[in-house]
Amino acid sequence: MKKPPKWISRFLEWYCDPDLLDEIAGDALELYHRRSTERSKWYADVFFFRDILGYLRLTNIKKPKKFMNPLKNLILFRSFMKIGLRNITRHYIINSISILGLALALGIGITSLIFYDVQVNMDEFHSKGNRIYQITQVREGAKIEGNTPALLGSSVLADLAIVERMTRIERRGAYVKYRNDTFEERVAFVDPDFLRIFDFPMISGNEFGLAQKSAIVISYEMAKKYFANEDPIGKEMQMMFSETHQANFVVTGVMDKYSDYASFYFDFYIPFENLASFQNEVDWGTLTHATFVLAKPNTNPSELKEGLSQYLTPINKNSKEKSITDFKLYPLFEISENCREIAGSVSFTAPAFTRISLAVIALMLIALAVFNFINISIASYAKRLREIAVRKVIGSNRKQIIFQFFTESFLLCLFSFMLGIYLSLAVFTPGLNYLIPLRIPSGFSSLPFMAISLSCLFAGIVAIVGIYPSTYISRFSSSHILKGITKFKRNSFFSRLMLAGQFILAFITIVGCFVFTSHTLALFEKDWGYEAKDVLMVRTVRLSQMELMRNAMMEDAQVKTLAISMNSHVGAHNPTASFQYDNKAYESVSYFVDENYHKVLGLNLKQGRWFDGTQVDFDQSVIVNEAMVQEMNWIDPLNMEVEYQGKKRKIIGVVEDFHYRSFHSPIRPVLFFGLHEDTPSSLYYLSIKSASNDLHGLQLKTQLLWDEIAPDEPYTGMLQEDAFEAFYEETEASTVILLIISSIAIILACLGLFGMFSFTIQRRLKEFSIRKVLGASPLSIVHQVSKTYVIIILIALFVGAPIGYLMINKLLSIMYPERMETGLSPFLLAIAITVGTVTITILGQVLRAVKVNPTENLRGD
Repeated sequence: MKKPPKWISRFLEWYCDPDLLDEIAGDALELYHRRSTERSKWYADVFFFRDILGYLRLTNIKKPKKFMNPLKNLILFRSFMKIGLRNITRHYIINSISILGLALALGIGITSLIFYDVQVNMDEFHSKGNRIYQITQVREGAKIEGNTPALLGSSVLADLAIVERMTRIERRGAYVKYRNDTFEERVAFVDPDFLRIFDFPMISGNEFGLAQKSAIVISYEMAKKYFANEDPIGKEMQMMFSETHQANFVVTGVMDKYSDYASFYFDFYIPFENLASFQNEVDWGTLTHATFVLAKPNTNPSELKEGLSQYLTPINKNSKEKSITDFKLYPLFEISENCREIAGSVSFTAPAFTRISLAVIALMLIALAVFNFINISIASYAKRLREIAVRKVIGSNRKQIIFQFFTESFLLCLFSFMLGIYLSLAVFTPGLNYLIPLRIPSGFSSLPFMAISLSCLFAGIVAIVGIYPSTYISRFSSSHILKGITKFKRNSFFSRLMLAGQFILAFITIVGCFVFTSHTLALFEKDWGYEAKDVLMVRTVRLSQMELMRNAMMEDAQVKTLAISMNSHVGAHNPTASFQYDNKAYESVSYFVDENYHKVLGLNLKQGRWFDGTQVDFDQSVIVNEAMVQEMNWIDPLNMEVEYQGKKRKIIGVVEDFHYRSFHSPIRPVLFFGLHEDTPSSLYYLSIKSASNDLHGLQLKTQLLWDEIAPDEPYTGMLQEDAFEAFYEETEASTVILLIISSIAIILACLGLFGMFSFTIQRRLKEFSIRKVLGASPLSIVHQVSKTYVIIILIALFVGAPIGYLMINKLLSIMYPERMETGLSPFLLAIAITVGTVTITILGQVLRAVKVNPTENLRGD
């Protein structure tokens, strides 16, 4: 007899009132059989479906079940909570493993979320931020510069009615003195409206604190540094900016502690008009570091940009560099995000690459922890099958079983979440602040964002780790469990997939970490391109001080060679300069040095010669590096001339390329100019090559000599080897972070393996007992229990290890223009450590299977 499609019958059963189901189904089947006999089965199927749809009426639909009394719901929920807490405490060891693993990953995830929050909400605390713009100029070649003419700000305020206020920012170094304390500091020259445009909170003073030329506003940290517990207001501070420029200032305001969401801030603020007195001449060619404007309400930015076009002509007329082709406006809330595309930006924030990397790492660890949690949950629930069977026998349905185990997962996740928040705020966030030069707050920018973010993260994890284990374990029949004939799949595909995923991620992270660490160690041995060893540098602001220091050190037997440079020194100050070649403007790193500079630093001449020390040679010659020759496509550079500040200079030498910043930065073209008696300078560098190995003793001598020459000024000496200390510290911090992450990754993966392996051993104890009775050897039992996991780990190894190796090599190529070759040793070492850790993890469980006692396990059968 022909039968209708089952899915149509099930659809009828799903919506039809049980009291009417038999009658409606009978009528429909009678019509179906008549049509299938008279016509065809296909015809009968179509009309059977039409009949079932026709019965879909309000009177035939199932009546909704009455909802339980809210009080009963509450009692049931409290019961589930009590049982869940009791089971968690009963199996505290394995549950502690789940909680700790998930908490570690959540701690890093929450830290990553806080880091993302602070980076995307930079400067949001400024109430007028939607009307504040930084004016930048676009130079020929599409280079965006934060530096703008000093006259631009005042002209914009005077000429454009849509501009309400304006401030310029110029950063300078200065010696700051109060009573007997003198320190070298960074000072910001700003216009008085700076305090009215931006909303930096103040402890003392007000927004008119910079109205007087002799006024100064200081930060909270500087108030503590110079005045301790005194009231700074009204106190006088002395500043020396150069040998000929000194001034006294009266403290009129003290800033409060800066917000963690501030992308720029300074320690000292003095009126911009003081800068004008330090300049010989201020014109459209005089640049300042930044210009901000506050537009009037409802101003269209395009109007402001259009009004700026009138200043292109005077700027280019007074500029000796590449022409300015356009202006670009950056809203305040977008400056930190785009600060790396603005040359000389006053704003600072972490690059997008850092945020993405941290987010990816956090997601990988959370995925590892979730896989681990699910595997351990299934392993622990498998030991409670009889409990499930008894609960079903006494009346519990599958939904209640699911809800019970889901409640336990919820509680475990809740404890993990609470511990994760604590780890994030007390361990990971302070740790990151210690390791990297960024400030991460211990909280979110707003309560709603925090609530939404944490709630979504918590709900998502609870749903993932709670649904699968509870639905999987609740499906078994109570009769089968009590009869002992329940058959778990030896290893469900989903569980194996999760375990493979865990180890793929683990291999990716640990291989990547070891390759990165190996590369870092190689960087410590990498040649900078010059001899930094046994070189000491002392910086002064007065020519007379430098000359006294040089004359005294020349007579010291411990000194091998001395050299002088102005406003520049390799690794300490690497300014840029514009020059012309073939009627085109170019830009390069520039150094103003004497005839001994290359000897002190050990710069290697590739072609030609160094300066001979005569003033004529200094005036008419220039030395370049290999990068300059390559960029300019010169075949015979010694026959070339470049123009600098209107004078032709012949190239007399080519030095080998050297690193003047860090290994992160590519080597750019470099020009060495000779010292000129008329070269204006605010900084002088005395480089000293030691004739002995006692460099620290030589440094102590220079410090004592400095105390005699300038007793009221701080000593600013530095070992040349310390010029790149910040780079090495950053690299070491990155390595430490990766090592921690890799350790957490391998721990989580091994915890998941431990859970799955325990589950397998527990399930197959009787099987191993029977095999042992029948004469199976320990080796064969080991093979039976571990072969599946060995295959999974091998697959993860062959998938994850190459991916990790390729990914970290790609990352290193992005980070370092000249990356070091590390070979396969870190790759193989990472694999060996991972495999060794896995072996130790499962060794105890393997021994348990080998030592199984058949008498104890088969006694009841």
